[in-house]
Parts: sequence; structure tokens; C-alpha cells
Amino acid sequence: FLFLICLAAYFNSLHNDFIFEDKLLITENPYIKNPHLVGSIFKSDIFHFHPREPGGFNRYYRPLQALSYSLDYHIWGLNPAGFRVTNILLHALNSLMLFLLVYAVFKNNILAFLSSLFFALHPVHALNVAYISPRSVLLGVFFMLSSLLLSLKSMERSNKPRYLLYALSLFMLAVLSHESALLAPLFILLCALFLRLGMKRAFLYLIPYLMLAAFYLWWRSSFIPCAKLDVLSAILPQKILVFAYLAEKYFSQLIFPSGSMAIFFRDGLMQEQP
Repeated sequence: FLFLICLAAYFNSLHNDFIFEDKLLITENPYIKNPHLVGSIFKSDIFHFHPREPGGFNRYYRPLQALSYSLDYHIWGLNPAGFRVTNILLHALNSLMLFLLVYAVFKNNILAFLSSLFFALHPVHALNVAYISPRSVLLGVFFMLSSLLLSLKSMERSNKPRYLLYALSLFMLAVLSHESALLAPLFILLCALFLRLGMKRAFLYLIPYLMLAAFYLWWRSSFIPCAKLDVLSAILPQKILVFAYLAEKYFSQLIFPSGSMAIFFRDGLMQEQP
């Protein structure tokens, strides 16, 4: 049902061609076309193959995004409609996972259904679904919501450690899709406190997640040198102001989604596209 709703909402995007970074990540990407190069996906940043981007985009370690493009390519070829069908399917799965997560927390079918329906149809997601390049966001959300759901089951059934193992595995898949999934331990902590597990037990529960996050950062630094990551630049006043502007922009779009626009960065400059 949710897939049909998402398909109806985004059906008019299926006829569109590859645009912007789609061409770099898909049509010009030899890594997704040659099965013998699939292993290299896990040993480099996502734009590693592109010589024209020596310092702009090569900070993103998202191997599962590239792997999903490879699977799409071997199913659909270079048909952009097939790639968008995959995005729509992922968005529908995310809506379903949100339904299950909300129900697991609040035990209310109506609230869970309305939340998932709102999520599925809200226009703020249009960029991530209709535009193929943000596939990493869809994958990261799917694995993170799945990890959160299994984390809740693990908290409720502490005598069944397999739920925790599944949750940790999904968390690792989430961060391999998009680095923002590193925030998952924070959401898990909030869920633990909501379930009144106690602060000490909640923090003990987070230890394996924090260990996995540290391993991910070490593994990522093996392929993307710290100089490229440029962590300290993230706390510069200019970056903080940009973050505040983007937070206000996206929050306003969440409440009043009129005149939605996409925001891109080119050569360190922020650009807005209607």
C-alpha cells in the first residue's frame, strides 16, 4: 500500500533523465559497470574515479550507495527510470520502517499509520527520491530505522542477544551508506530513556555502537586521509552560520513546504536551485 502511494506521488519523475551528479555517479562511473571493480568501491571515496573533482567531492565514503548503483546498472542498464524505481521502493520501505518504529514506541496503530503516511507524501523528500544522487540518504535512513527498531526489541528482550547483533550489523550498513547515520546512537539513547531503562543501563547499551562508530571512522580514514576530512573546518564560524541557515531552511520547509528548493555546494559556495 505504501509503495503504491509513493509510486503515485513520484510517478511523474520516472521519465526524467540523469541530471547533475547523476552523470558523474552513474553514466561516467566505471566502478559500477565492471563487476571486477566492485571491490574497489569499498577502498575509495565515491568520486575517486573522477579526475575533475580532485578536491571538491572526494570526502564522501559511501560504498553502499555505489554498490546499489552497480546492482541497478546490471538490472536496468542506463535507464534512469529503473534507478528512480529503486529510489521509490526505498522511500516506501522507509515509510514502512517508520510505521513499525512508531508503533513499537507508542503502541498506537493510528498514530503509526498517520506518521508513515505523512512521511511518505511530504514534499520535503522530493529531492531525495526523484533525484538519484541522494540515494545514500534513502539507504542510510532505511538501515538506521531498521537498527533502531531492532534496538528497541533488544532493550525489551534482553535475554535475546541476537536482536542486538542484528541492530549493530544494520547500524554498520547505515554508516556505510551515509555518514549522518553516526547519529543513530543518540536516537537509541533517547529511545532507551523513553522506555525508562535508566541512564546507566542506557549508556552501557550504547558501548558497542560507539565501538563500531570508532571502527568505522578508523576504516574510513584509511581511504580518505584526515587532511581531506578537514574535521576542524566544520567548527569555523562561517560553517556554523551555514549550518544554522540550512537548519532554519529545512525546518521551515518541513512546516511550510511551499517554494521548495534544492541546495548544492560548488567550489565551497552554497547555491540554491528552485
